[in-house]
Amino acid sequence: MRRLPLAAALALLAATARGAGDYDSPSGALLTLYDRWGNALTVSSRFDGSAHFLQVTSFNRQRGLNWERTHNDGYQERAHDVALDPTGNLTIAGTRFYQGRRYLW
Repeated sequence: MRRLPLAAALALLAATARGAGDYDSPSGALLTLYDRWGNALTVSSRFDGSAHFLQVTSFNRQRGLNWERTHNDGYQERAHDVALDPTGNLTIAGTRFYQGRRYLW
């Protein structure tokens, strides 16, 4: 995962397409946005009862699965916002809870 300085990440989020979602769902946030080709990109913060992880999925216009990725590095993480840059790169901003403190990633 590529990390950006906080100011750069916030500027990128403000200047690009943004996701919207339900932050109160039982397993976490579900954020969805659409790229210029009509694909739906979803990012969800998940908890399976023992581990926290992020699930990133791309669906085509016919709701078929393009690809799916799971990010699980052992930390308690939550996605709060997503953005696409003009070339289609996905940026995810969120928080990580580690050793009793919350961090922005």
